[in-house]
Amino acid sequence: MRDLYRLRARDEATEMDCAAQAIAILADYLSDGDSVLDVGAGSGWLFHSFRRRQLDVDYWAIDSTEPFVRIGQEELVHYGLMPNR
Repeated sequence: MRDLYRLRARDEATEMDCAAQAIAILADYLSDGDSVLDVGAGSGWLFHSFRRRQLDVDYWAIDSTEPFVRIGQEELVHYGLMPNR
């Protein structure tokens, strides 16, 4: 499971349909600089769905599974997301 979450955090896994659908719904309501809180974020892989679509949001993620949070902190920094996000 951790390997899959690491692949997602590295943007090396296929985007999940639910992520694409969520972004499609949210995109019409977001403006540049809006904050987004991803609750139950796992490793924060939804960040890539925003990034791919060039949606300039202030992305924040929380999850209760510490190993997944740690994966996100280690991997997403390479894509410009600060580790405290």
